[in-house]
Amino acid sequence: MMLDALHRFRGSFAPNGGVNAESGEMQPPPTVFHDQVAVGRHQVDVSLAVPHPSKRKYNGWALIEPGFGGFMASSEKLMLTMAAMGVATACYEPVRSDHENLLFSLIKPQAIHTDTVAAISDNLPNNNRLISEVPEIKAIDLRRLAHLPHSMGGHPAKEFAENSPNKTDMVVGMAIVGMGSPTIPQLMRNLPAGLPRGIFMDLLPGIYNGSLDLNIKNAIKVGRYFAQNPFRTAGEAISCLTADFRPAFRALGSTGIHTAFVGFGNDSLINPNPAISEEVDVFTVIPNTGHMAPQVRPHLVADTVVSVMTNPLMQAA
Repeated sequence: MMLDALHRFRGSFAPNGGVNAESGEMQPPPTVFHDQVAVGRHQVDVSLAVPHPSKRKYNGWALIEPGFGGFMASSEKLMLTMAAMGVATACYEPVRSDHENLLFSLIKPQAIHTDTVAAISDNLPNNNRLISEVPEIKAIDLRRLAHLPHSMGGHPAKEFAENSPNKTDMVVGMAIVGMGSPTIPQLMRNLPAGLPRGIFMDLLPGIYNGSLDLNIKNAIKVGRYFAQNPFRTAGEAISCLTADFRPAFRALGSTGIHTAFVGFGNDSLINPNPAISEEVDVFTVIPNTGHMAPQVRPHLVADTVVSVMTNPLMQAA
C-alpha cells in the first residue's frame, strides 16, 4: 500500500521530471527505491530517492529525520524535491508502538529514533537489492551521510553524529530543537501571536497546496500515533524542552563534521536566533516561513538546504 501511494504521489508531483526552463530538454525523474529495515522487533519503511547522474550535486546521500509527530508522508515531498535538485535523499516511517518498556520510553524517548537512524545508515550502503535495482547508486559514496533533521529530529541526528563521526559528513538542522529553544517561557510569550502566524504560514498554505490533507483518516492516524505510547509522547515533549545541542555541535567541528542551521523567519516554536551562527558553520533563515516549512514549502526549503550543503564552508577540510 505504501509503495502504491508513493508512486501515485510521484505521478502528480513536479520533481517527477519535466522540462528544463533554460535548455527546453526533458528532465529525468529521480529513481525511488523502497525497502524495510529491521529496528529491534519492528520493520521500518524506508524510501530513497536517487537523482539522475547528470543532475547530481552531492556525492553522498542525505537522511531526513522527522520532527515530533512526523510521518514518512510528511517527508516525502522534501525527499523527492531534494533528489530532483541533485541530492540522493531518504526518509522513513518512525517507530511509535514499542510497548516493551514504557518506563524506558519516558526516560529515553529518543533511543528508538537514534536506533532507527543507525539501522538505516548500516542497511542502505550494504543493500544488495539497492545496488542491483538502482545502478546509478554506484556513483554515490554511501559512506557520506548528510543528516537533515527537522525540529525534534535533531535528537537522533546529533546522537548518531556523536557516536559515528566516521559515518557522518554533515548535519543540516532545519529549525531543530536544542539550539536555545524552545523553552516554556518562550512558548508562553510566542503562543498568542504565534498561533495566528502558524495558521497563516503553515496550516492554510498547506491545505491550499495539498501538502496537508486534513481528513478523518489522517486525524485518526495522528491520534493513534500519539496514543500508542503516551509515555514516549510525554518524554519526547520533555526532551525537546530540555535539550541543549550547542556544546555537541561545537565539538562536532573538531571531528571534521560540518554543521548548519536553517531557520524559518516566522517560526513560533524554534526561534531562529542569530546567536546560533556562533555554534554552526552556516546559519541561514528563510523569511516568511513557519515551523512546518519542510512540509508546506518543500521546494523553497530544498533549494536552501542544497545551497547550504554545497556551500564551501560545508566542504572545507
